[in-house]
Amino acid sequence: MTDLLKVRDVVKRFGKNDILSGVSLDVREGEFITLLGPSGCGKTTLLRIIAGFESPTSGSVTLRGEELTRLPPHKRRVNTVFQRYLLFPHLNVFDNVGFGLRIAGIKKSEAKQRVTEALDLVRLGHLAERGAAHLSGGQAQRVSLARALVNRPSLLLLDEPLSALDLKVRLDMQAELRRIHRESGATFLYVTHDQQEAMSMSDRVVVMRDGTFEQIDAPENLYHRPATAHVARFVGDANLIPVSRTSDGVVFSGTAAQVPGHHPRVGESELFVARPEGVRIVPVSEGPRATVVDAAFFGSVMEYRVRLGEHLVRAHDHGIDSHTAHAIGDEVGLRFDEERTFLLPDDARMSEGP
Repeated sequence: MTDLLKVRDVVKRFGKNDILSGVSLDVREGEFITLLGPSGCGKTTLLRIIAGFESPTSGSVTLRGEELTRLPPHKRRVNTVFQRYLLFPHLNVFDNVGFGLRIAGIKKSEAKQRVTEALDLVRLGHLAERGAAHLSGGQAQRVSLARALVNRPSLLLLDEPLSALDLKVRLDMQAELRRIHRESGATFLYVTHDQQEAMSMSDRVVVMRDGTFEQIDAPENLYHRPATAHVARFVGDANLIPVSRTSDGVVFSGTAAQVPGHHPRVGESELFVARPEGVRIVPVSEGPRATVVDAAFFGSVMEYRVRLGEHLVRAHDHGIDSHTAHAIGDEVGLRFDEERTFLLPDDARMSEGP
């Protein structure tokens, strides 16, 4: 795939505060890429710069080699889908989707064909005559998506478009967005603070923090091999346990329990990283001693929280009778999957969280 969008060394400063600190990104033709991060990390600001609603303090943005930073929004081959649907309540679905084509002077016959195709793509052709005020939230967001796609933009920007929807509708819409992306062949640049959305839909995810990019990678790599402690914590659940080095090897800080596996030093302060599914509860004689302090049943998995010295560790048990296996207060052992655990440098800012 060739690069469609190039963001180079973009800085955005408000007063003395850097909202974006010299970020660079290549977006490939036909890719679904997501900017993921907590509120205030700069993800929406970057989207607005690409759309033309904000100007960068410095840096460049090019689309198919054309510099965008001096072009007004309406002259960019970019469309945006917002969190709010922004439909015209006095128009029906068909006219909402076709409004931009009419303003652009597209011939009526061509506009009708393009609107019909866009509504078929989002599976709302049967609602073409329905008034916008009589749509559900999921239907309204699909109309908004069709209205953006009907203009055939080179790049579609989506700014947290699902965040106002109920959970079930949001999950259904994630599947719809994946399908629409596949069938349309469009390039999607998506913004969200929801890790599940980002991981389930994207070809690549950009994890942002304080106006910088922490890691750009495929979802699987972010989950299994995060580059920083912040990424490990923000993308999926993770146990991050401080460790110490002694003459006997690497131990969990404050305990005599050995850290399993061989781990070269990665920094002055180090964290042992283990996903809950990589931690098993075993007989107390078979692993570091811990105490069960909480248990929660989630249908397909039982999650235990156990105390290892001063550290709280989460372990997942997928056994069919797991909900009866361990009681609060039980003394147990822990077994860590050595192939799925590793060390990362401690990040002084990690405690800020998402």
